[in-house]
Amino acid sequence: MLDIIIHDALVVPNLVYSARGSEVEMVIVDGKVILEGGKLLTLDEQEITKNAKESARLLAERAYNSVKNSGTDTLLMMEEGYL
Repeated sequence: MLDIIIHDALVVPNLVYSARGSEVEMVIVDGKVILEGGKLLTLDEQEITKNAKESARLLAERAYNSVKNSGTDTLLMMEEGYL
């Protein structure tokens, strides 16, 4: 549950419609500071990024193998740039 976000812009429409994540200064959840000064304090961002990249690689590999084993010309069409 999100308690509050402290943001540079004080005008609600600007916050809702034009704010970017990089503009968020602080996030407090359940009374605990989660993000401060653009830095995530509660999780290891490098570990998350590493795991996400590995998951994406495995997913791409599974998708490739699925197409490769489908018995269609889809893989050939992909390799030749048609898809």
